[in-house]
Amino acid sequence: MSNKDLFAHEAIGRALHEYAKTNPGEVVRHIKANGVASLSRREALQNHASRRRDSQIAQHRAAA
Repeated sequence: MSNKDLFAHEAIGRALHEYAKTNPGEVVRHIKANGVASLSRREALQNHASRRRDSQIAQHRAAA
């Protein structure tokens, strides 16, 4: 992969990462439907798992 491709994939991932802050479900749907390069996917979903985990913990505490 050339540097040009590397920067393009990283930029795509960063853009999706920023959008995921407001609409994470749409970003996940887009990645599943269209597929993206592994670098872009890692960047895009960087905080998705931790946010989902935090949400589950909050729901568990509220139910207790």
